[in-house]
Amino acid sequence: MAVNALGFSTGATPSTTVSVPVPSGVTVGDLILIWVVSQVAGMTFSDTGDGFTAVTAATGQNCSAQLLYRTATSADVTLSSDSGDYTVTASVSHSMAGIVLDLPGASFDPSTPTSSGQLLSTAGTAVSANGVTTTNNGDLLLWFAGIRNASGTVPTIGVPSGFTTQVSQTNSSTGGANVGAIFAYETQATAGATGAEAGSFSESDDGGALLVAVSQAASFTGAAALSGTGTMQGTIQLPLTVRVRHVGAALGDGSSNSGSTGYPDLSLTAFENDVVTPAGCGTLHLFFQDSIPASLSAAPQSLASYAGVCRVWVDFEPTHYGINGTYNAGGTPAAGAVTDAANLGTFIQSCQAGGLDLRIVLWHEVWSKFNVYGTQASNNLDCTNSLGYYGAVLRSYNLPVPLCVSNYTANSSYGHWASAVGNAAAPGLGWAACSLGYIDEVYTDIYVDEAGSIGGAQGTFDNMATLASAFSLPLGILELGPIPASNPEPGYNATDTNTFMSYVIDYLAAWVADATVVANGVSIDTTPLADIVFWANADNGGYTQSMPQNWSSQTVTNYQTLYDAYNAGVYGSGAINPFSGLNGSGSITANGVLGGKGNAALSGSGSITATGGLGGSGGGSSIFSGSGSMTSMFGMNVPGTITISGTGSLTALAAVKYPGASVMSGTGSIGGYISGTWQANVIAYYLYEGSWV
Repeated sequence: MAVNALGFSTGATPSTTVSVPVPSGVTVGDLILIWVVSQVAGMTFSDTGDGFTAVTAATGQNCSAQLLYRTATSADVTLSSDSGDYTVTASVSHSMAGIVLDLPGASFDPSTPTSSGQLLSTAGTAVSANGVTTTNNGDLLLWFAGIRNASGTVPTIGVPSGFTTQVSQTNSSTGGANVGAIFAYETQATAGATGAEAGSFSESDDGGALLVAVSQAASFTGAAALSGTGTMQGTIQLPLTVRVRHVGAALGDGSSNSGSTGYPDLSLTAFENDVVTPAGCGTLHLFFQDSIPASLSAAPQSLASYAGVCRVWVDFEPTHYGINGTYNAGGTPAAGAVTDAANLGTFIQSCQAGGLDLRIVLWHEVWSKFNVYGTQASNNLDCTNSLGYYGAVLRSYNLPVPLCVSNYTANSSYGHWASAVGNAAAPGLGWAACSLGYIDEVYTDIYVDEAGSIGGAQGTFDNMATLASAFSLPLGILELGPIPASNPEPGYNATDTNTFMSYVIDYLAAWVADATVVANGVSIDTTPLADIVFWANADNGGYTQSMPQNWSSQTVTNYQTLYDAYNAGVYGSGAINPFSGLNGSGSITANGVLGGKGNAALSGSGSITATGGLGGSGGGSSIFSGSGSMTSMFGMNVPGTITISGTGSLTALAAVKYPGASVMSGTGSIGGYISGTWQANVIAYYLYEGSWV
C-alpha cells in the first residue's frame, strides 16, 4: 500500500492552531489520518471544519496526543492539488507537532484504537504502544510517537525494530518547551496479535506512542485469484457510492400542533394505517431550524422514537460561515459557525449511535436564506462557504450534502433562477455550490399552484433537473404538495390536483428511465432519483395546513404509486474491476465491485462478498460451483450470466440479473425479487429483463 506522510509543527511560536499540509496526490476515498502531540497534559485537538472525526485524546505527564481521521472527498482533492492546508485547533495554546498520512484505498476501523496513544506517566527512554490484532494477512501497522522536552533541542525518537520511517522527525522550535513527532510503518505478513511495539528516546523525557492497523486495498487491476484457505480483503480504490431512497411525508410529532414548525400534526402510525394503507412511510421530514439538539434523546418531536422505524430528514439553519475569506482557502468562519459545526457533529454521532437513519438538509429552500448581501458574488460566497463548511461535517459521518431550492424560486420564467441557480457563465447559489463539489444531492419543493394561476401543474422540474444533470447528481423532492401552498385557495379542484400529480409521476419515471445505464454489476442511475417527501396536508377542502386524513382517494393512490415505484430503491456508482476468483475455502471481501468486466468465480467452500456488484458490465459472470456463498449488497451480473451448479447460495440486496440469464443446475439457491414475490435475503429489485433456465 502506498503511504504518503508529511510532518508539521507550530515552529517557533506556540498557538491554538497548527497548519497541516495536505499530502499531494489525494484521491476521493483515500483515508486521511492526522496524529498531533503537544507539551502539556489534558489537551484535546480537532478539525471539524475540514470534516475530521477525533479518536479519544490520550494524556500523560506533560504531554497530550490525539488521532483524527476522515475519508477524502473532492474537497480534499482540491486542497491537495492546490497545496492547501488542514487546520487543527487545540484546546490550549501550546507548541504542537504531528504527522499527516494519505492512505489510498485503506480500510480503517474507527472503533479501534479506543485511545489516541499510550503516554508516559513519568519520564523515560523507552516508549511503547499497545499491540493490536489484525484481521487480514498483509495489514499495515502504523506507529506514531511523540516526545516532549522541557527546553532546547528535542531528543531523537527511535522507531521499533522492523519498522520503516518515511518522514523525518518533525519538531517545534521555541525557546521553551518543545515537542517532536515521527511515523514509521511495517506490513504484518500474517494476521493476528502484534504485541506491544516499543521505540526509544535518545534521552529521558516525556512522550508516548500509538499503534494503528489498516487493511490494504485489493485493487484487482488484473486477475485476482485465491486457491488456498486464506483471505483476500480490501477496499476497491475507486469509490463506490450506494444509497437507498425512501418515499414518505412531512408530519408533526403526533402529539401537538408543532407550534412554530408550521406543518401538520399526525402520528406515523395514523399516517400509515389510516391514510396510505397498504403503503408505508419510508421517511419523515422535521424542522429544527437554528436549534441543534445536544443528542438524539434530547431532540424534540419524539425523534428518538423513529430509530429503526424510518428515515428522518431534519432541517437545520446554523450560523452562516460568512464572507471573511473563502472556506478551504484561508477563510475564517464566524464564531457561531465553529460552535454550531461542533454541535452538529455531536448530534449526528448521537443519532447514528442510537440507530436513527438520519438525513440533514442545511437551509431548506436556500435562496431565501442567503439572498442577504448586495451582490450575487457575496451571496454565492456566503452560501458556498457555509455549505462547504457544514457539509464537511455531514460527509465525515457518511451523510450526503443536499441542496434544496424551491421549484418556484428556481423557475427561469417567474422565479429567481439567475440568483438561486444560474449557470456556468453566471452562477447563482446552486451552480456555485455544485461547481465546487460541495453538493451530493439536489432537491426541490413543488406544489400544484406554483405559478399562482389556476389549473393543474404550474411550471416544470426542468430548471432543477438541469442543475442536477449538469453535475451528475441525484434529484429528489423534499416538499411534494398535492394542494395549493396556501390552502384553501379558490379555483383548485380534484382535476387540478390529479393533473399535477400525473405530471410529477410521469416526469420522475422519465427521469429515471433516461438516466439509467448498465454499469458496475447493476443497472444504476447516472443522475438518479433521491428521496421523495410529500407535504402531508389536505387536497379536498379543509383548512390551512390540515392533516392528510383529508387526502382524496386519488391522492392516496398517487402516494401509493410513488411509494411502490421508488421506496427502498438503490442508486449509486462505483468501480469496475476485471476478475476475482476463489478456488479454496477462504474468502474474498471488498467494499467495491468484484469481477466488473470479467467473472466473479467461486469453486470452493468459501465465500465472495462485495458491497458492489459481482460479475458485471462488459459481459462478466458470477460462476458458482461450490458449497459456499457469494453475496453482494448491490448488483450481480449486468449483463452476464449467473450460474450455480453447487449446493451453496447467491444473494444480492439489490438488483440481480439485468438483462442476462440465470442458470441453476445445483441444489443451492439464488435470493432475489422474482416476479413481484419477495424471496429470502433481498432488499430491492430482482430480474428486470432476464430469464431463468
